[in-house]
Amino acid sequence: MKIAPKEINNFIANGFRQFTATLIYGNDYGSVVEKSEQIYRNFCTEAFDPDFNLVNLDFKDANSNPEIIINEIKGIAFNGQNKFIKLSHAGPSINKELIDAIKDNQDNIVIITTEELSPSSSLRKTFETEKNFACLACYHDDKVVIRSLISKKFQEYNLSFSPQILDYLVMKLGNDHRIAINEIEKIALYFYDKKNIDINELINFYTESNSELSTDNFISFFVQNKLNSAIMELSRLYDSDKNFVFIIRQLTNFFQKIKLIKAWMERGKNEYEAFAQIKPPIFFKNVPYHKMACHKLSMRQVDYLIEQLIELEINIKTAYEATSLLMEKFIVDNSRFFAS
Repeated sequence: MKIAPKEINNFIANGFRQFTATLIYGNDYGSVVEKSEQIYRNFCTEAFDPDFNLVNLDFKDANSNPEIIINEIKGIAFNGQNKFIKLSHAGPSINKELIDAIKDNQDNIVIITTEELSPSSSLRKTFETEKNFACLACYHDDKVVIRSLISKKFQEYNLSFSPQILDYLVMKLGNDHRIAINEIEKIALYFYDKKNIDINELINFYTESNSELSTDNFISFFVQNKLNSAIMELSRLYDSDKNFVFIIRQLTNFFQKIKLIKAWMERGKNEYEAFAQIKPPIFFKNVPYHKMACHKLSMRQVDYLIEQLIELEINIKTAYEATSLLMEKFIVDNSRFFAS
């Protein structure tokens, strides 16, 4: 069943629970990832434990061997809670055995994500026509939509801004929904206490001329597995009034970029071409540690880190006094992915 654009917000909020499975696809892969994460957040309860209830599978593996998904659907999690089963990197076709296995799902949430699918794709056709399956299409936003996103977010933060600000950001942000949202929120968080967005200050912020406010050093140290330096930089950021939610979202944005670059490379682009797809462009001095992350991480590991950051943000919002310990634990626990 196709989910119309006007119905998407309600679907993501709670409507997804009415369907056996959901396919999210489109040429705006950033939006695909964002909608998948929003559904994940809305599915999580206090009893949800990612160690037992979150299942990440490669679609190609499940498509060639449906027993994988059958075992997950029929198996009961250790804590008795329903599972969130995510099948990533789907191809254009789906086997009948996998369709039947997903149809047997009763209580769990099954999400399939991928990039663009042609109208002839059997996967797309199945999810568009099967009444118990949901299908969400995500396409690049035009300038009108991006302009609306900027205005809405700034209004949520009670920020005043001029048409010049909108024109500048529309020019800079490009049309990838996910990247645009992250950049807009980053700017909104920075200017929150100032209440007014000044164009000159915005340009300085956006071109990263004020390195003191940047999370680049922290992320660079983390990727290079320099734990002491990363933790020291984290403390410096916090001392300079950068809240941990801001830092987490910056780190999430970084891994989203890595995921997009790797997705482009999987589609046949070389490294230079894949990096060129990122809008706005990665600042030249930050390219080396982006490349390092691309080389060291598999796509599954990138997905895992993004999901861990989502959980970390949820935990930090409910356990404010332990925020620094939770952040440092995340850094130490996940440094293994960057070990030489």
